[in-house]
Amino acid sequence: MEGLIWLLLGAGFCAGSFKLKIGTLQNPGAGFIPFLVGTLLIGFGLIMFLSTRWGRGLGRKEKKQGILGHGRLRTSSFLLQLS
Repeated sequence: MEGLIWLLLGAGFCAGSFKLKIGTLQNPGAGFIPFLVGTLLIGFGLIMFLSTRWGRGLGRKEKKQGILGHGRLRTSSFLLQLS
């Protein structure tokens, strides 16, 4: 579920950046950085979504831990502080 939230947030950033001018790599506009942030959020969201969907069916018996090794709640808090 968290992955979908990050996907939607990233899509919002990308959509908002198109209202500003993105520009090019040589001449970036005001929407260039929000577009990059949006694509990173979409990437993190895809990783989180796919890891929760495909990670459950692999027959793993150990407890699912997050990036920091303290469970899913801490991982979400870490990513929220990261963004």
